[in-house]
Amino acid sequence: MPTIFLSYARKDGQAAVTRLKAELEQAGFQVWRDIEGMRGGRAWRHQILDVIYSADAVVLVLTPSAVNSENVNWEWESAKKQDKTVIPVQVMTFDLPSNLKELHCHKLINEQTYTLGFASLIRDLFATSGSPDDQLEKLFEDRPFKPLEINLDQLEIVNSDLSFVESLQQKGYLDESQGAKFARIKQEVHSLNKFNPKLDHLHDESKALLAGARSSLAKKVEELKRNSEQTLDSENLLKLSQEKDCKEGELRILQNFMDELEDSSLVAAWINHRAKTLAKKIGREALESFPKIGHDLSDEDVGYFCFSIYQFLEQISHCLRWGRYDILDSPGIPLVLDRSVYEKAFSLIKECIENDLPKRFNQAGKRLAVEYIDYLMGSLKTYETYE
Repeated sequence: MPTIFLSYARKDGQAAVTRLKAELEQAGFQVWRDIEGMRGGRAWRHQILDVIYSADAVVLVLTPSAVNSENVNWEWESAKKQDKTVIPVQVMTFDLPSNLKELHCHKLINEQTYTLGFASLIRDLFATSGSPDDQLEKLFEDRPFKPLEINLDQLEIVNSDLSFVESLQQKGYLDESQGAKFARIKQEVHSLNKFNPKLDHLHDESKALLAGARSSLAKKVEELKRNSEQTLDSENLLKLSQEKDCKEGELRILQNFMDELEDSSLVAAWINHRAKTLAKKIGREALESFPKIGHDLSDEDVGYFCFSIYQFLEQISHCLRWGRYDILDSPGIPLVLDRSVYEKAFSLIKECIENDLPKRFNQAGKRLAVEYIDYLMGSLKTYETYE
């Protein structure tokens, strides 16, 4: 059983460490924390050194008090001297000191980052302790699937805010300290964007599992057919026939789901590839239908409008890829012009999908794309107009 030493400051880290310790133990690790582990009659530093020596890794729980604590810094520096792996986890938002900025930290700051951060921490701890992959698989084998928890509303707002901050920086409105902070934010976003390839990998793996399940179900149907042909017992024959019909129905549902998912993914990729060009083209074409509005707009205003169209295309692509409407229910993207201009733009996008989508694409994906756009147009009344 891998042993983990928790280094933290009690002043502001005890609550986070209590949760982390419980979840690490549930994951199969033996966790040492000073509150339970310290024994009377021996110098505390000697005890700490002994525990670090026998531990597989040190988890450094970063809080403002921890980075300023002489004892916490001594603990993780002592671990480094013993060639122990030190894995930092950040449990609240604050500026890290220079000696820790270069280290990649797993983010356990809020519920949106906790799931991914904890999974990454578990992966690193198993790798550090030399635990084989099958031990990690066994850990999750019997656990129920917990859906990914990503706050899409917050994601859209952050993207919009940071894009606007970048425009302010380009105009020279950020001072030196603000520019440095924005640079750190961009670095963090760059690290978070590595999550997208992981999602693509999960998507591919889930499709492979669906294909395997379809194959297993098809074999089961064939087996039931053979058994039905071989039995002479009328009661068993009826039972086998009913089970076969049920399995065939499940097989049709699964096949239809897989076909629809594949079709919509192709359309999502087509939209993603053309999103920026399409947003500029459609945005300007939509404005041509409203000459009074377009006449009063600066190039910058037109750019903001086209950029918002691009953001909506990203949302539609996301819906197609993952089969979810809910992102379209959020007014996270402010409308920079009257709703009627957006309705015109979306109707033009529908025309592009209906006319320009390659003929090799099946109708299911095209139909879903149009349905998502119609749904979005119906939701526009809930979106705020940016003044």
